Formats: sequence, C-alpha cells, structure tokens
Amino acid sequence: RECHINVPKPIGFHQNVLLMQYLGTAVSPSPELRKSGIDMEDAYSQVRESMRLLCTKAKLVHADLSEYNMLTYRRKVYMIDFGQSVSIEHPSARLFLERDVRNVCNFFNRKGIKCDVNDLLSFVTGESG
Repeated sequence: RECHINVPKPIGFHQNVLLMQYLGTAVSPSPELRKSGIDMEDAYSQVRESMRLLCTKAKLVHADLSEYNMLTYRRKVYMIDFGQSVSIEHPSARLFLERDVRNVCNFFNRKGIKCDVNDLLSFVTGESG
C-alpha cells in the first residue's frame, strides 16, 4: 500500500496466516477480474501500473499473477494472494515476472485489449518510459 498499489488492507497476522480487509458488499465479495464487468482498457492500465510499482518501488514480483489473483472493487483492480511473491533479487525473479507478464497479456488479449509481452515486460521493469 505504501507504494500506491491497490491491495486489501492487512488487518492481522498469525504464524503464516494473513487476515486482510474484505472487499465487496454485504451481499457478495468483489469479483475476480475475469468475472468483473469493469472496463477492460481501464483495468489493463491499472494492472500494468500496479505491476510496475510492485517491481520498481516495492522491489517484488508477485510470482502467481493472473486474472484469478486480481479483484475489482469500486472500479479499481486489487492484487491479492502474495503468498508466492519474491524479491526482485531472488534468483528466479525474472522467470516469475516473465510468467506473470505472459499470464496478464494472455488474459487481456482474450478480452480484446492489445497486450504485447515484450512491451509490458519493459514497462514493468522500468526499462521503457
């Protein structure tokens, strides 16, 4: 959250269990991105910026990012399930990041939003404007 990435607010922690803020209404939880009615162009813009901040500011790679680990709430995309995340210094960080980028591009391309793996990877790592 300090890096301005949309994630549920952490509430408590015990051993290996992290309790986080509930996202949703009294009737239902927030949907996964894949089941959301959010504008996909806007969602893609949010996801790519969050991925960039995660990599360049938080110095982390999610390592399991897909449409299943993103929720939408009040027209914002929230990343969840960071249990497999690693530091960008981890020996397999680049491999995990490339997989995350492929997963994200595959999803958005299926939704009709142009996503190029190489362009997104360059953007996320800060290697391009």
